[in-house]
Amino acid sequence: MSFNRKAILALALWGLSQRAMAEWTWNIGWQNPANATVGVNFLYLGSKWGFECGIGAVKADSEDTTDDEERKTNANLAVAGDIDVKYFFGSSGGRGLRPYLQVGVGAGAGATVGEDADAGAGVGGPFAGLGFLGDAGSWYVYAAYNISRHSNGYPQAGIGFDF
Repeated sequence: MSFNRKAILALALWGLSQRAMAEWTWNIGWQNPANATVGVNFLYLGSKWGFECGIGAVKADSEDTTDDEERKTNANLAVAGDIDVKYFFGSSGGRGLRPYLQVGVGAGAGATVGEDADAGAGVGGPFAGLGFLGDAGSWYVYAAYNISRHSNGYPQAGIGFDF
């Protein structure tokens, strides 16, 4: 492949990657995902609709058990977080305070590798809430209050950055 073709291909791939990452952000949140002290979330802010998914807990361990005189060794991994959709009442292109409504569900997955191999995933714990996002361009802060059937309500807050 000639240099010109490589340059054109590299430029095209770079341009496509910029479009793919447009308006995606990451944030560090307190109680976001729900029931997590601290979580890491990915949030799309490109329109009036936002999509967020986050991880709030990761647990990895191994265990040795004795079951009817047979020793078993397993390695376990569990990940918990949430998935939510936000509707922003303010404009999507500018800086400022943008109120939003959000609805979502908790999500989790786990796997065991070893003599008792198993895997599973599920969603549950629906929640809804109202919040405000203060957009300062390449970074933002947010605060929300959510309700769910398992709690009387809980606050969330965090800070986020563009990719």
